[in-house]
Parts: sequence; structure tokens; C-alpha cells
Amino acid sequence: MEGFRHQIQMGRSQVGLAAGRVGHVQTDLGPMEEILQQTLEGAADRALSTPAAADGLVFLLIASLGLVMALVYVPIRLFLTITARSRRLRLLQRIRRLREDLGQPLAPPGAEDPDPVS
Repeated sequence: MEGFRHQIQMGRSQVGLAAGRVGHVQTDLGPMEEILQQTLEGAADRALSTPAAADGLVFLLIASLGLVMALVYVPIRLFLTITARSRRLRLLQRIRRLREDLGQPLAPPGAEDPDPVS
């Protein structure tokens, strides 16, 4: 009877130990598997932990890079848009002048051209 009580007490203590290590499986692992398990457990702990100050610095770095990119992009885009519109306007004015010139009647073949094109 004494041995039976001892076995029950040992079983309870082992159950208590196992309950404290939920998700932790103890097996006979080689050195590489142990290193891998420790690395994965460490990564899981870091992923589930509260954010550190470094996360705030990373956010500030990315946000500042985005701001710098916007400050470079907007003036370049405005310049290219304005120059493209001015080129388009000059081209349209030239087309209108050519159409007006083509719309005028041609001089007879023997007549002098009062406005020679150079």
C-alpha cells in the first residue's frame, strides 16, 4: 500500500511539472535539433512580446523615407506636367497657324509671294 501511495504522489508531481510546460515537448534530440528548438522558442517569445523601442525607430525611419520620397516626387511631377503642357500648347498653336496658312487661297503660279517663307 505504501508503494502505491508513493507512485500516486510521483504521478501527481510529474503531472504538475508537465502542466507547467504546456507546449514544450521533451524528447531525445540531437545538438542541431536542440539549437533549432531553442531558436524557434526564442523567436516565438520575441514575436509575442510587447514591441520594443526599436520598432518605433523602424517606423520613424520608414515614415521619414516616405516623406523624403514625396518631397522629391511632387516638385519633379509638377515640373514635368507644366513643361509638357507648355510643349503641347506650343504644338497646338503651330498646328493652328499651319491650318490657317493652308486655309488661305494659293497665289497664282506667276504672282509674287508678298510674305516669303524663309
